Amino acid sequence: MSPEDLRCIRERVREVAERIQPLLAPVPGLARRNAPAHVWLGIRERFGEEWRARAEPASVRRFVDWIERHPNADYDEWDETPIIRQDSFTERLF
Repeated sequence: MSPEDLRCIRERVREVAERIQPLLAPVPGLARRNAPAHVWLGIRERFGEEWRARAEPASVRRFVDWIERHPNADYDEWDETPIIRQDSFTERLF
């Protein structure tokens, strides 16, 4: 993913987090929900740890837009299959 794509995604996450902060349902044990963390966790859960290197930017943006429309939904409810580039995958050594 290019630096420009990452910048656009960061900005979009910030915008969405500001909009959904008052809409997030309370969670026992948390004084206040952290909307930016909620969005970033969703990206990592749906696209994997190496999402920056492997995910298609348009797919990530669609997921962030979905979170904006469904702030309290479970990440698995997103019905689109994440687009992951296999050609950029690098295996990790133990």
